[in-house]
This record gives sequence, C-alpha cells and structure tokens, in this order.
Amino acid sequence: MIDEVFNLQQVYIVYLGEHRHSGKQTWEEIEETYHSYLQAVKGSKEEAKACIIYSYKNVINGFSALLTPQEAATISEMEGVISVFHSHPTKSRLHTTRSWDFISLLEANWDATRPPINQDQFLRRAGYGKDVIVGVLDSGVWPESQSFNDEGMAPIPSSWKGICESGVAFNSSHCNKSALLLKSYEANFGPLDPKLDFRSPRDINGHGTHTSSTIGGRRVPNAAAIGGFGYGTATGGAPLVRLAIYKVCWPVPGQTPAEGNTCLDDDMLAAFDDAIADGVQVISPTPSTVTNVAPWIITVGASSIDRVFSSPVLLGNGIQVQGQSITPFKKGTYPLVYAADVEIPGTTTNLTNGLCLNGTLSPPLVRGKAVFCWRGDTFQALEVQRAGGIATVLGNVFDGIGVVGRPYLIPATVVPSDQTLGIYNYTATHQNPTATLTPAKTLIGTKPAPFMAAFTSRGPNFIEPNILKPDLTAPGLNILAAWSEASSPLNVPSDHRVAKFQIDSGTSMACPHVAAVAALLKAIHPDWSSAAIKSALMTTAKLSNNVGKPITDSLGNSATPFQYGAGHIQPSKAADPGLVYDASYTDYLLFLCSSSSNLLDPSFTCPQVLPSPSNFNYPSLAIANLSSVLTVRRSVTNVGMGNSTYSVTMNPPPGYSVRISPATLYFGAPGEKQNFSITVRAGRGARKNVFAFGWYSWSDGIHVRVVEKMKDPSVALLLLFFLVNLHLSVSLAKRQVYIVHIGDQSAGRTLVEIEDNHFSYLTSVKNSEEEAKASLLYSYKNIINGFSALLTPDEAEKLSDMDGVVSVIKSEPISYRTQTTRSWEFTDLLAGGNSEFINGDDDASLSNYGKDVIVGVLDSGVWPESQSFSDQGMEPVPQSWKGICQPGVAFNASHCNRKLIGARYYLKGYEAQYGPLNETIDFRSARDRDGHGTHTASTVAGREVPHTTLLGGFANGTAAGGAPLARLAIYKVCWAIPGQATFYENTCAGEDMLAAFDDAIADGVHVISISIVPYQLSSYGEDLLALGAFHAAKRDIVVAASCGNSGPAPSTVRNLAPWIISVAASSIDRVFSSPVLLGNGMKIEGESVTPHKLSMMHPLIYAGDAEIPGTTNNETSGLCLQGTLSKELVQGKIVLCLRGYSTNVEKGLEVRGAGGLGFILQNPVDGISISVDAHVLPGTAVLSNDSATILNYIKSNKNPTASILSARTVLGSKPSPFMAGFSSAGPNPLEPNILKPDITAPGLNILAAWSEATSPTKLFDDSRVVKYNILSGTSMSCPHVAAAAVLIKATHPNWSSAAIRSALMTTATQTNKLGLPITDGTGDTAATPFHYGSGHFRPGKALDPGLIYDANYTDYLLYLCNYNTSVPSIDPSFTCPDDFPSPTDLNYPSIAVSNVNSSGISVRRTVTNVGGGASVYKVRVEAPVGYTVEISPETMNFSSVGQRESFNIVIRPGSGLRNGYAFGWYTWNDGIHSVRSPIVVSSH
Repeated sequence: MIDEVFNLQQVYIVYLGEHRHSGKQTWEEIEETYHSYLQAVKGSKEEAKACIIYSYKNVINGFSALLTPQEAATISEMEGVISVFHSHPTKSRLHTTRSWDFISLLEANWDATRPPINQDQFLRRAGYGKDVIVGVLDSGVWPESQSFNDEGMAPIPSSWKGICESGVAFNSSHCNKSALLLKSYEANFGPLDPKLDFRSPRDINGHGTHTSSTIGGRRVPNAAAIGGFGYGTATGGAPLVRLAIYKVCWPVPGQTPAEGNTCLDDDMLAAFDDAIADGVQVISPTPSTVTNVAPWIITVGASSIDRVFSSPVLLGNGIQVQGQSITPFKKGTYPLVYAADVEIPGTTTNLTNGLCLNGTLSPPLVRGKAVFCWRGDTFQALEVQRAGGIATVLGNVFDGIGVVGRPYLIPATVVPSDQTLGIYNYTATHQNPTATLTPAKTLIGTKPAPFMAAFTSRGPNFIEPNILKPDLTAPGLNILAAWSEASSPLNVPSDHRVAKFQIDSGTSMACPHVAAVAALLKAIHPDWSSAAIKSALMTTAKLSNNVGKPITDSLGNSATPFQYGAGHIQPSKAADPGLVYDASYTDYLLFLCSSSSNLLDPSFTCPQVLPSPSNFNYPSLAIANLSSVLTVRRSVTNVGMGNSTYSVTMNPPPGYSVRISPATLYFGAPGEKQNFSITVRAGRGARKNVFAFGWYSWSDGIHVRVVEKMKDPSVALLLLFFLVNLHLSVSLAKRQVYIVHIGDQSAGRTLVEIEDNHFSYLTSVKNSEEEAKASLLYSYKNIINGFSALLTPDEAEKLSDMDGVVSVIKSEPISYRTQTTRSWEFTDLLAGGNSEFINGDDDASLSNYGKDVIVGVLDSGVWPESQSFSDQGMEPVPQSWKGICQPGVAFNASHCNRKLIGARYYLKGYEAQYGPLNETIDFRSARDRDGHGTHTASTVAGREVPHTTLLGGFANGTAAGGAPLARLAIYKVCWAIPGQATFYENTCAGEDMLAAFDDAIADGVHVISISIVPYQLSSYGEDLLALGAFHAAKRDIVVAASCGNSGPAPSTVRNLAPWIISVAASSIDRVFSSPVLLGNGMKIEGESVTPHKLSMMHPLIYAGDAEIPGTTNNETSGLCLQGTLSKELVQGKIVLCLRGYSTNVEKGLEVRGAGGLGFILQNPVDGISISVDAHVLPGTAVLSNDSATILNYIKSNKNPTASILSARTVLGSKPSPFMAGFSSAGPNPLEPNILKPDITAPGLNILAAWSEATSPTKLFDDSRVVKYNILSGTSMSCPHVAAAAVLIKATHPNWSSAAIRSALMTTATQTNKLGLPITDGTGDTAATPFHYGSGHFRPGKALDPGLIYDANYTDYLLYLCNYNTSVPSIDPSFTCPDDFPSPTDLNYPSIAVSNVNSSGISVRRTVTNVGGGASVYKVRVEAPVGYTVEISPETMNFSSVGQRESFNIVIRPGSGLRNGYAFGWYTWNDGIHSVRSPIVVSSH
C-alpha cells in the first residue's frame, strides 16, 4: 500500500539500460520484469499494474509509471536500474501542522505567572470552532482536498443563508457541510480567458486553497509537500468551522501564475455584501495592501516557526556552509562555477552580473555544472536549469536567517546572504572548485523562534500614523497547507508536478492563522464584538521568543512594533484576556471624522468638536508629531472575573515620560467599563526623526495586559507596505468600473425596489434600458446603498452631480499575490503556418510518389474523412506494416484504409498532468479536433485533390502531399490544454511521445514527421523527443522536426540533436494581395485570405484613438486587445490595429465586436513575410513600415477614409523564397559546434487539409467549417522535408537516415528565383546558415547527391561522450573511450566551429560515393571573412559506388577578422554533382 506520507504521485521514467532480452523474451515476459520492479515498492501486483503508464520496448528498455518521490528513489537504487527521471511535458505559497504546535509550545513556555491553557483544552472549549462561519475572499478553493472533508460534521447551521454557485468544473455537489459557499466574481479585465482560470469558485492558483485550509482545514494525517517535507498532520486552526468561499481574485491576462492574481475592489465589495447577508461571522480577505490600515481590520505580519529544512553545502576546500532547501534530491558532488564567470557577454552589467538573470548564462559553460548565484529564487534556478546546469547554490534573496523554501526542479540549496562572499572567494581562488549538496532534513525546535520574516511589511502607518499597524504577527514562513491540483508547486510553466499540499511563505499565510483564532474566540464568546476579539488577540500577544529573549528581525536585531504590532498571537490566552478595548460603529465614524472625512455613512453628521485619532479606543497607542505633551484617553471593559483590581506598570519610551491616571482600576462585575488617561511628554532625550517604543500593562495578578506605545516628534513617515505579496495592477476591462454611493435611502424598501432605484440612475445616463442593464455589475444592499457599473468618465461625472448621489469612485484594481522577483516579459503572438516551394524537378515520379514508404506523423491526430486521405486506386497495405487502427470516440477501424493504414492515440501522460480528458475540448481517439495534425499529415502524403481552395476561392488548385502514394500512420500525442482557448497550441507530453516513438518503431515506419518543439532547452538525455528520435535513427528511421517559431532572435532554434533533421521555414512565390486605398489616393499593399471586401470608402480610425479610457497603457494602446475598443467610436469604421499581445484573428474579433466594418493589421513581424488569416470580417495585413504611413495619414487628416480591396491570388511573386520572420534561428544554444537548423522548406501560408471539427481561425465565435486551410509555421515546413525524405527512401531503400539527411542538405540552394542570395524576413538582408542551415531543400537534386556524409549509431554515441551523463542515460551498454572525437568531428554535412584560437583547428570528414562508379571530385572553397580554410586533399578519386574517402579541413584566423560569427562554404564537384557544405566559425 502506498505510504500516505508521500502520496504525491508523479510520472517517472525508469530506464533499465540497453535491451538484455534481445528478442528472446515475449512482450508479456518483458512487462512482467517491469512489474517486478514496481511490485517491490508498491506491495502488490495489482497496484504495480495500476500505476504503470507505458512499457517501452523499442525506444528504450524501461517503463513509465506513477510513483511517489520516495518510490522513485527506492527504484533508482535497485540493481539493473540505470536512471529514474521525472517526466516533463514537451510544451507545456500554506498552513502547517507545526505552526499550530509551535504556537501552543510558545504559550506554554512564555508565561510563568499562571498555568497555560493546553491547546487541546482551548480547542475543546471552542468546540474546534463548531458552527462558526468563516468567509474567505481569495482565489477560490480545490474542493476535493481532504482538508475540506465533512465526515462527521453536524448539519449546516440554520443561520446560513448563502448558496453554492455552479460554474466550470464546479457544481453544488462540491459543497458540503464544511465548504458552504463558493461564489466567483469576475475581475474587470473583460470576459475571463478560460485558459487562465476556471469561471467558477474552483481554484487554479492554489493561494485560496492554502489560506482556507489554514483557517478551517480538517485534520489530514501524513500530509507532506513534494519530497515529504513538512510531514505531519495538516490541520486548520479551527477544524470544525464552516467555510464560505468567495472567489474574487483572478489571473492577470498576459502574466505568469507565479506573479499572482488581481482582486478588484468592486468584486470584493460585492463579496463583502453577500457575506454579510449570508451570515458569516469572521472574514479572512486576501492580504491587504499598503492602504489596508483601517482600525476595524486586523492587519497581520509574518514570522517564523521553530522548523528549518537544513541542507548544508560542503565546498571542495572542506568548508561547510549551512543552507536550507525543500527540493528533493540525492546527495551529489558537482563542479562549481560562479554565475558571473559563465555569462553570455553583453547580457549583464556590473550591477547585474552573478545574479543568474533570465537569458544570461551560457549553456556551453554551464552544462553539467552547479552554478552559484549571488542572490536567487525561482527564476534564478530556472535559468541555471535552462543553461544546462545540474544544480545550484543560491544566495538568499533576503538578508538574515529567514529562507523562503521552494521545491526547485534541480538540486538547489539556499545559503545565508552573509555566506555568499565566502563561496565566491572559494570559486575565485581554486582551479577546479566543487560543491557537495546534501539532501535537506527537517529540524524541529530550532532557536531562536519566532523571528520576523524579512519580507513582512512594516510600519509606520502612512495613512494615519496615530494608529499602529500591523496589529499582530503570526506564522508565515514556510507553512504547509492544502494546494490546488490544477497548479504546480512553483507556479511556473515548466513545473508540471502536482501536489495536494504545498509549503509557502508570506503574510498571506500569517493572516489565516489569526482568522482561525478569531473564529475560535467567536465560538467561545459569541456575543463579543469584532473590536473585543481584536483586543483580546492584541493584548495577550507576547514579545519574546522560545529562549525568553525579545523577538528579533531576520538579522538578529530586536524587532519593533512596526514589525510585529502588539506581538505574536497566543490563542488560548486570548480566550481569557481579562480586559478588552471595545469600539462601536459610532466610534469608527468619529474616527473617520477626525482622521479624514466620513464618506462611508452619509446619514452620520460629524460633530463640531472632534476627538483626535489618538483618542480612538485602540488596544495600542501611537502618537505622531508630538511637539511637547499630549493626553489621550482609553476605556477598558471587564470580561474576566466579577471583583478584580488592576494595577498599571509601564516602561516609557526612551526620552519620554508617561503618566497614567488612575493607576488602579476597580471592577465589581463583568461588563463594567473604566476609563483612564495617558499623558505622554517629550523630555530632553527625545530624538527628532526617530520613533521610540515602550509599553504599559494592566494586571490583576492573573491577567496581564500589555500595550505598546510609540512616539515621534518629527513629521510622520509615509513609507509603509503591508503584506508583500500585493501589487497594483492595471485593469483591462471593456469600460471603467465606478462605484456609485447613493446614501441611506434604502430604509423600508425591498431588495427589488432598491435594485430598481439603482437602475433608474443608470438609465438616466445610458442610451437605453438594455445598455443600462448590460453595464450594471452589482447592486449593493448591505454594506452601502449603491451599485457598481461600467461607465465612461462623462457618465460618471453626470451621476456624481445627481441628487442623492454621495460619491462616484473609480474602481482601481489591486492585485494580491505571493512574492516574486520579477515578472516575465510579454512577447508578440504569431500565427502558426506553412507553404510549398515548387522547384521544377519531377522528384515524385522518379521515386514512384513514395509508394509503400510508411510515414509516422506525431501530432494532434487526423480528420480521416478528408479527401486527402482517400485510398482510391492504392494497392494493399504493405506486409511490413505491424501497426493497428485503435478505436475511440468518433473513430473506429473503418476510418483506416490503404492510405491511412494506422492510427493510435496517447493521453496517459497528458491525463497524469491535467487529469481526465475533457471530451468537450478534444476527442478521446485519434480523431483531430485541432486541425494541426490533419494539416501536417496531408502535407507529407496527402492524395491529389483537384479544385481545392480556402474560403473565398483562395489558392485554387490541386492539393497534394509531397509523397502522395506513401502510407500514413497517425500517432496522436498532442491535446488541447484545459481552460485554454482553442486557437493556442496544444500540449504534448514527453512520455506520450516516447510511447508513440516506441510503437512507431515496432509498427514498421520508415520516416517520422514531428511538428513539435520542446518548450524549454534540455540536455540530450532529458529531451524525450530527442531520446525517441535517437532510437529511431538507430533503426535508420528518418526523423524530421520543426526548428521552432521563435525567430528571428538568435539561439531560438530547437530540436538540436544531430540525428534529427531540424527544419526552418521560408516563403513560396505566391501572395494574396489585398491592398488598402487611402482617401488621399495612396495605395498600400496588403495581404489577406478573408472572403470579404470593403470597396467603398469608409471612415478610418486608429485603434489608439478609439479605446475605452483606462483599458490600455502606453505599451498596449492601439493593439485592438480584447475589451479595449469603444463601440461609440468604432461603429461603422475601419480600424488600424498595431501588432502584439494577441493573435491576428483575436484583433479582428475585437473590431467586429465593437461594431467596426473592417480592420487593417500591422504585420506581426518586421519585413515582408505576412502570415495570412481568414478573418471574421474584412481585413488585411500591411507591412510594419507601411502601418506608419497609414497612421500618419490618419493623424494629419480631419476625416480620414479608406477602402480594403478584394484579395486575389498572385503567383510568381519575387523574390522567393525568403526566410519567414517567425522561423527560429541559430546558433545552436546546446552545442554551437553543430549547425542548426539543417535546412529550410516552405512554411509561409501553406494550404492543406483541415479538421471539420474546428473553424479556420479556431475562434470560439467562428462557426465556419472548411475542408482545407492556410497556416504558417515551421510546423508546415517540417512535413515538406519529411515528404522529401520519403521520396529518397523510396528511391534508395537501403540508405541510412544520415545518408538521406546528407543528400537533402548538400543539394540545397542558397539562392532565390532571381539567382540572388536568399534574404531574411526583412527582404533586404542576406540570410545566413543560422536562418536556413544548408539552404532551401531541392528534393529532385537530393535523389542523386553524388556524395553523402554518413553516420551510424556508434558515431552518435561517441558524439554523446562529450556530454557527461548523456550516454549513460541513452545507452549504458556503451563505454566511452578515453580519447573520443570532439563534436566538430561528427561526420556532419555542415561545419560549425566555435571559439577558434589563434592556432586554428583541424576538422575531419568522410564522404561515400553514391553517384557514378568512376568519378573525380574537386573542391572549391569560399572561406568565411577573416579566416583561411585549407582542405586536403583537394581532389578525391572514386572508382566504385560505396567507396569512402576522407579529407581534412583546417580553419585559421586571418586578416580582417571581426567579432561574432563568419560564414563560408566548400563544394565538391565532379562536373555533374555539386556537394555543398556551409562553414560557420567564431573566434575567442
């Protein structure tokens, strides 16, 4: 049975090394071997079988399974196991048991004046909070968590009046006797993007689940975070309270989850409104901002508990540095480098070097090492991992001893900031520094504790310095609590782990501790006011730690009330405080009269003589700007025994005298009140501009009341930030939200009458009742009489002048988030696509159109009914085919035929990451709902289909794949991401792809086309796509893959393994011309495949001039983002939209939604490559430079107009091809001595078959259905090269995969149809091998290349010997020799040499004759500028086919050497064949 301590299953791949069965065992026997490993850790055969995901039989000898980290660690130690590694998809902070135990221990030890109340006795007295209803305003809840189980709970209290609101993945069954209400309040960012969050109370972030379980989570034994950290019984502070969840916090569009949510004040106001009506008794809101310093709110700071996760670092010089970590890893010793020594030149400054900032570390220098980052957190560890680092030592981002634990993805330890200099000195003074990282262990009872967390915000109160804030401190550092299983522990895209409990830090974690205690006090004293409960908590708090010393800050200095308020909570003592400082509603109104102005209750009239804010009856005393002397008053209420006498003691602040009168208070009964005055006088020792602190205490011998005091004779400071995980955010709502306060006119009215009254105000400023109804967000009925609505500034101003309206306040969104270092930058979104390049060679007929070659396509499936997959006239399925046609939803055996000979689907890995497939977003079968897989499959091998066009008749002609008689085997490995819009890319799990490779090899495929790109850079041994392709190459299966759509930036190329053909994208000689005619007669060329036109002149407007105020900023103005355009300004016009932040089709949808007639789009990339779209309204894309011309015309004309002319297909455009602007580029970021990409092929505006289950734009609002569609991307260029490989395979069935790759590369062209060099996407600058590799493919030429550069499985293994752990993880049966060749000596058809020194470098190549028998080849060289290239011999003589000859290439720096890379080439020619290879070189 699985140990509940580590019941956090994740997908692990267990590698057992090279196949030992060698075909002697059956598959059943092999699987039994795999089951035996699992049974050893699972305990039974049944559990072993249930957890296995895949048994790999061809790619590797091993399996993937659902394992806990402990089980994975156990298996990794077993005999025969080579490696166990966690699977990551290719694409694709909480309450702890210990915190409550710690609080209890502190109470028991701190006060020797009376016996402590045992924590359990306190809980029993409070009935564990039974039937107290706590409202939690946060990001929602994960209702399935065991923390919200209602087993054994009594029926719901009759006082509860709330509801359980249904929504996406949430219905009434998710509520129970524990979690009562879950309401969602959409943030004002326009319609919620379903890919970002659930439109329901379900929590996708984890924050709300964490805080809710900290307050009222049930007891869950054996809970732990990833790696077993924080193990214990997880429980909330009040486990029998009822929880009412009010979801008011949502992700910010365009922002990563780790950057936190936004919570809008109008939504929170509505939640408060409902919570009051629903009957909640305690409210725990999302953490407050700097403005949340109201005296009626308990503001909470964060401090530590007595637990650390010790993970020392042992340096190679024997010095041990104490560190902390909650990352699960094995003990290991690693080469150690300092980040500043391994940075890419020019990416850092003197201020930023050594910080491991994103994109700064050099992979060749980092790979295989541990990196020391001067300061670091999540994103620093991710950067180390990206660069190939295998471990990291991070300097604490905060000074002092408080370390925020993170479960990083690589071995990592955080060391105190004062230890970083020692580590740096070690790395700087030792030639081969090393570091040994020791797995963390949990230490309980650490001292001193608590100390204040470094991140907790502190006073003074900048709004009202005469009120001390914060009020209290509670545990908030490294707290374990429940977590959303829709999130990951790190909340970053590359972290695909799922956790039921998570350790997090922040005042977000401290706040619910206090809320839980407030609930317990409410259960014991149901008649106490909220002020009385706050007083009880504050006056019983303590200021000393577990060694009896004053609480310190993280540096070890004594903390002050500006950090902890009244002190650290003591729950059981708060149950019997003796005296309380009470306050009423009227007291708060009087405070508002004196502090600012009363805007909260217009029915209340402030008196002429106002009490000062210092006289507000608060449990703490703060006096700012004391000139000489001040007397303030306080009142206390006896809540202890009947007859009692209290005497005062005090410790005045240094430099001040304090007199309290009377010095003794007598009480005869509970409830009796007594007043006293406090006179504070500044003495000679009072220091200007310095706050001073002291205390006074009332004691009756049983109860001791302590109140902190502070004075400042100077001007009050205005620097206060409470709760570090909050930030201001910009609202992107369609209109601005305003809150209209009407005043107290609701007495005696029904709710319907109140709403009608609110509605009447709106109708007076809106054009119609329908518009008024549409603009109304909420009617408030309990907190205030008023409403919130979407208004223009003019409408808001009109309302503010109406009778009865007290105020109209613009809502400003305030985001509450866990702490993060930096945010990630936004990038422009480019549409994916592809195209064909006709070269005139009848290569298909020469190779019999690829007859009987089997192509495996790993993608999103297939639409089998497409005519492109007809088998009419095809011969029977080849006998070599061993695959199946797997049935599923809307797919059965009849959907396969002699063309589409096999289909499988793989979603076990996907479902392990995302849960069961939502069958409303994809088919549980090989059927394609997305369209991408159908498009790529038909591009490779679609049959000839005459008269195919896109909507509107564009690209009319015969659609055909490059190898129309090849057979197709479909492997569906890519699936729609839950909650994400359909027009975004699918996700493809690595373990699913590995299984598909495994089956494809066994099924008998010859070529694999995989238009999938790794989401992040990984080593060869960790890249599952590269691993699958490696074992395919071992069987001489050709693998072609996309190089990525992240160009044209350098080092963005992906699919870098030398056994994969990495394909870039370029254009063809066809454009879809749709010009713009301006009112001044100027004609601007544009492109479109939109079957609409606007031939008449219409008003033209720039999007930036037609936006709803407040919905954009300087960066987003003019972009036609969702919800930004004003209907009043756009109606009936053509709109000019600038590029960025959303897809092209989304911009068109926004213009249409605002009433626009059409739109002109600035091309998303610079240059001449335009990816066309079938927009939902008339639209055309213009070159980025031409958009400035149009904008100037608009700005310089009073009434600008334009028309959009009908699009037409134009053939023979020049120049062509040119490189697509989106195509990813080199140099190779993993191994710069291998040139990538390898080749380019058509990938811009490619017509191919499409899924009829989606629309051409894939927009939800687009109901059009097409059989063929135009797309752009390296996804489209990849299947072109795969098709060419098929043709070569059909012609030369015995050629190796390396030979086929060589033939394609050495026959490629670098010139366009004009005979000029191929240009980059700008059309002005010559492209380089970093753009196109060897050049543009020419399939006909590749059938007869003359010479080929061959390589075999052993060559690839020798290549991998250069990379530490790669060989053992790929083929442990192979032992690297002592002297293995460098990467430059891999027999590759291109030459790439980085960091050539002054003496130069010699590279060796071998070619095999595949041309005529007797032939003589001579070499011609075009050396890179600044280098000399010598090739020896210069002539090669061949006498027979298959003969091999070798030659040496010596490259030396020469005159004219420049910084950066230089490019050249060499060609072997026999008069018939021209065998060309590019040269790429750089120097130190």
